[in-house]
Amino acid sequence: MSNFADKLASATGRTNLPAGQTAPPPPAPSQPRIRDPRRAGRAPYNFVPLPPGARWVSAPPPADSYSGLSGVLELEITALTDFYIRGTAPWDEYIRHSRKNEKPEVSLPFMIGGKPALPGSSLRGMLRMLVEIIGQSPLDPINDSQLFFRTVGSTSNPGDRNSFEPHAVAYKSRIDPLRLPNNVKAGYLAGHADDSKWTIVPAQSRDGRQFYQVALEPKGFRDDLAKDQVWRRGPKIWFRPGRLPKYAEWSNQPQPGFEEGEMVCSGGIKRKRHQWVIRPADSQAHPVQIPEWDAAAYRDTGVSQAIKKHEFAYSSESNRVPCFYVEWNSPDDGKRHITFSHTYNMRLPYEHSVAQRVPEACRRDAGQWDLAQAIFGRTDDGSTPGHCGRVFLEDAVFVSGPPQPVVSDDWHIVLGAPKPTTFQHYLVQPREDVVNSLHWDGNYQGQGTPSTRGHKLYFHRPGASPTRVTDPRDITKKDNVISTIRPARKDCVLRARVRYENLNVTELGALLAAIDLPAGCAHKIGMAKPGGFGSIRIRIADAKGIDRKTRYERLFADLKDGRGILGSGEHDLSAAVREQARNAFASWVKEGATLEQLWQSPRMDELKALLMYDGLPEDWLSRTRYLEFGVTKDKVQYNEYKHIGYPKLAPNGRPFLEQRRPLPPATQVLTDPNMPNDPRPPFVPRR
Repeated sequence: MSNFADKLASATGRTNLPAGQTAPPPPAPSQPRIRDPRRAGRAPYNFVPLPPGARWVSAPPPADSYSGLSGVLELEITALTDFYIRGTAPWDEYIRHSRKNEKPEVSLPFMIGGKPALPGSSLRGMLRMLVEIIGQSPLDPINDSQLFFRTVGSTSNPGDRNSFEPHAVAYKSRIDPLRLPNNVKAGYLAGHADDSKWTIVPAQSRDGRQFYQVALEPKGFRDDLAKDQVWRRGPKIWFRPGRLPKYAEWSNQPQPGFEEGEMVCSGGIKRKRHQWVIRPADSQAHPVQIPEWDAAAYRDTGVSQAIKKHEFAYSSESNRVPCFYVEWNSPDDGKRHITFSHTYNMRLPYEHSVAQRVPEACRRDAGQWDLAQAIFGRTDDGSTPGHCGRVFLEDAVFVSGPPQPVVSDDWHIVLGAPKPTTFQHYLVQPREDVVNSLHWDGNYQGQGTPSTRGHKLYFHRPGASPTRVTDPRDITKKDNVISTIRPARKDCVLRARVRYENLNVTELGALLAAIDLPAGCAHKIGMAKPGGFGSIRIRIADAKGIDRKTRYERLFADLKDGRGILGSGEHDLSAAVREQARNAFASWVKEGATLEQLWQSPRMDELKALLMYDGLPEDWLSRTRYLEFGVTKDKVQYNEYKHIGYPKLAPNGRPFLEQRRPLPPATQVLTDPNMPNDPRPPFVPRR
């Protein structure tokens, strides 16, 4: 015990400011409180603000010797709500589906011995995320794919409160539907198995025009396929430019004075009257090379359900199929881009990526180690050396719980993906009015430097549950967002073990702080978090320290005649010793602070609000639900993205229009009774 205590007293976690920096960076922008409740958005998630800057530590010690603290923590995990982490398919089922190039659908949760369990990898990820937040790690890695936007029906006039969108100004400046020709060009795309070789052959240009709009029903001719307004290529038609510059007459047969073209039917919208015709490919033009990153962006985000259904998606097998495209360069690094689409009114990418909107001081510094990496390890990516982790989490196994710990029938629920294009949530909004909203490229005038909000977490929502249906079509037509699950029930009690090796006192304190949360708080794990799943409470049931020197000195000392046990070097890690380690971590974050004082700091207070489970307000589920839209039972077309408060109307009889409402800080959602709290309108099921 004395050796362990000596190590605990002497172990330190060194932190360094970046070379040449003599003062800490200024605080990262944080979301101010919303003053007007009508301008407050809501969602089942919120953000922990970024720290002033990332904190760095010394490289972890080599794995061939022991110089730090080692031990074992026994955890008791109680499920406060239903929870779900998808299980694995039986081997024979996996093989059968793999032969058909399919994925087996598994609805049962992760189980061990026929009982629900929590995989150690999920527990590890949950704790690592918390260590990243409280240890002020850089906001990394992040999904840095291109973000797209489209504002065809919105106005760029900030005086028009009903339909103004701050990013409509940028859209109209790059694609103006009332002006042809402009930045949009047309051509014929050819895919390639090597994504760095996708090309577009430009269409012929005459009088500065490569394409025209054509009426759906020309005089004396009706093309039912064109009138159906489905996504499709072709047919080949003949056209003649009309009196108005951007329109053309057309026919399905050759006509005197008409030239050949190809129709592009770009889907259907209400009151749509026109489709597009593109001139033939220009055999003399040099093909336009599509950068690999733009081909990847299209595959990731450019294929809608309708496009996929009608087999209109571009792929590596595409060969001279019509497309529209825009050429542009990134304003930060000058990187060349080609954005291509199936329609003229295409979605455009923001010129700035998510990573570029992370403050410089909170970004990854190549070669440096943050606290979470030092504890849990990192891979070698070629520019930074890797190192194995020094914390190991075993699977949490079932101990006790309901007689039937897993529901007996399949549930069909909608599980969507994050939507960072909702910039009023994902970016810090210094002002709460619509006109001064910041999108990923700045305000409506393209000015300002937006900042990401920080680490995204979901609120605990006890009593909520995801929408369940027998027929998935009752909630959505998009089959790619439907998940079939059979969750494990609340009140299950599980046991898990955490082993740690060679940690210094700061690292051990960070691990303990991530496990042992403040009173009233709980952890969140698994799928369907917005629907109230995954709330668990963890208690350290037992804690042992391991003195390696004593362990190996007495390894065989207690063995006599083949009986007894091997020496372990274990000893109780008392609550007082654990508190000492936690306070050492807190003092590393903020000099002289205890962990209790650290949790009272503004940034950690936001984290605590997101982790709070006990004593939530009575209207909590209404404060933290998603916005919705649809037809109500009284046959009202209601859209909460534009209206506030069903069934209230403005004095003139029109709905209140409060678009792009910023998300208040988590602490305001928790404590301010004036936040929007009207319950979900009585929508009828969607079919």
